[in-house]
Amino acid sequence: MYVNLPHLGVPYFDVGYCNANFANVALSAYTNDRKIFHNRFHIVKMLNTLSSIRYGKIKTDFVLSKFDHLVLELSILFHDVIFDPRDLLESKKESILILKNALKEFESKFEVEPYTCDIDMPPLDEYLEDAVISTKDYDKKFNNKIHDCLHDLNLMWILTDPVEEVEQQVLTEYTMSGGYTREQVFSNFLAPFYVTVKKGEIFTSFLSCYNKQASKLIDGMVQTVNFH
Repeated sequence: MYVNLPHLGVPYFDVGYCNANFANVALSAYTNDRKIFHNRFHIVKMLNTLSSIRYGKIKTDFVLSKFDHLVLELSILFHDVIFDPRDLLESKKESILILKNALKEFESKFEVEPYTCDIDMPPLDEYLEDAVISTKDYDKKFNNKIHDCLHDLNLMWILTDPVEEVEQQVLTEYTMSGGYTREQVFSNFLAPFYVTVKKGEIFTSFLSCYNKQASKLIDGMVQTVNFH
């Protein structure tokens, strides 16, 4: 289902199993102006990438079930609603609480479930909590298909967005929100990320076929980009 939320200034995006009105509730929660990169536009890009996977437009190493897609959509919508680079684990825990409360409040207010997935499902809470927590690590391989998929969707921008532009967004966000210097952001966060990409190891077993492409895109860029 394609959703248009012009009042939030985001482009059209697609959700397969999440209620469109609930997606509106989720994206409306992204109000922190200091989140230059981890904002609602980042969320929309992840949702649209997941949609492309659902329609078979992006090659993956394994198939996701309807329940997997639902967990991924809900996790994507809320995983960065609180984002503090100084304490990513605490940020994820706070985001989980907001997600759980939003699910309860939505169902109570509208008397409909916040998703349209007509399947037998185990309790969502545990799956959502583990999934959101997993997004604090970009360099970890989980051997869990939902966590691996979230990891790769979070980093798919490396293939679609100008790396130099994203770098400047991250530098600005981390200095504004985390109190880091630009040099600290680069040495502690960006440099290790670039090394992993160049090694061809940034994507997990879910999108591993794109590792070579990402490595080629980043190759040579690390020496030329303006780090400061």
